[in-house]
Formats: sequence, C-alpha cells, structure tokens
Amino acid sequence: MNPKKDQRKSARVRVKQLSLTFHDRPCKIFNISERGVAFSINAPREVTIGKEMDTMLLNHEDPIEITGFARHISHISEIEPEADVRAEWVCGAEFATHKKPELEKRIKNFIESAG
Repeated sequence: MNPKKDQRKSARVRVKQLSLTFHDRPCKIFNISERGVAFSINAPREVTIGKEMDTMLLNHEDPIEITGFARHISHISEIEPEADVRAEWVCGAEFATHKKPELEKRIKNFIESAG
C-alpha cells in the first residue's frame, strides 16, 4: 500500500453549478482542482487513457480553453441524490498546464468562483 497515493497537492472541490464543453457539448463537472477535473462523458470511447484529449472549454465569464490527458474512466451506477448524480460515465483528466502560470491562475479563479 502506498501511503502517499491519496495525498493530493491541491484539494478537489465538489461543484454543482460549473460545466465544461467537450466535443461541442456541455458536460457536468463533478469535481475540479488546479491539476485536473472529473466530468461526465457519453461513452468511454470519447477518450483514450494516457492520450492528450481534445480541447476542453471551462465555461466561465471568461471561458478557459485547456487541454489535458485522460487518467481514468469510471461508471457511476448508484444514485447519489445529494450529488444529483445518475448512472453515467465520468472521465478524470489531468490538465496540461506545466510552465503556464497564467493558465494555472485562471483555473484557480474558475474554481474559486464555484465557492
């Protein structure tokens, strides 16, 4: 067991009101951090684990175009009324923001707007 496995450098924020656009359709964001995002997808074939994804657009007053890498795909089949979650596919993606401090700052502001 790796004791550092679940230790994150940045906290994930669970959100209800934020969305992103992926493949020209709005997707619900489940949680987001400065390093990545978990969002709804239609089917696992939309992304390939470990490969760079198509551009995502974080929907905000000042929309943010960002790329990333798919890290995992999950299927939520249990209903979680408090999270307003129905059975659907979820993609966890890591943002490609290395050496882009301005982009990291914009993502941080996007997250803070959810609070």
